[in-house]
Amino acid sequence: MAIDQFQDSETVEQALFMPYLPEDAKEQMRNWMAKGLTVFQSVVPQFSNAVCKNCGDLDVVYVTFCKAGPIQTPRYSGSAICWFDGGPRQGKGWYVVDHTTAFKCPHCSGGRVEVDDQIPF
Repeated sequence: MAIDQFQDSETVEQALFMPYLPEDAKEQMRNWMAKGLTVFQSVVPQFSNAVCKNCGDLDVVYVTFCKAGPIQTPRYSGSAICWFDGGPRQGKGWYVVDHTTAFKCPHCSGGRVEVDDQIPF
């Protein structure tokens, strides 16, 4: 079900949710962090009428792997960046994205996306 199907509905409630990840996503995250690099798990918009409460019927969950950060001023021309307000593990600032990987939702799809699962930046 596409997100744009919900945008016209006034009765659909939306919230953000941190989805559960499949084991291979967790392993890749641990390996990336062992190198001293940062990863971010993407939050998923949740709609009250979504069948899968883990992925919001998107069938995938996303993890972003960063190659640098935090920095106060973005200076990496040609690279994707993302802002993070800071937390227990990552500092506040801009992060330079290496790639984002889509993993099949462990609740409704299982396994891992087979084709076009990595978006390099």
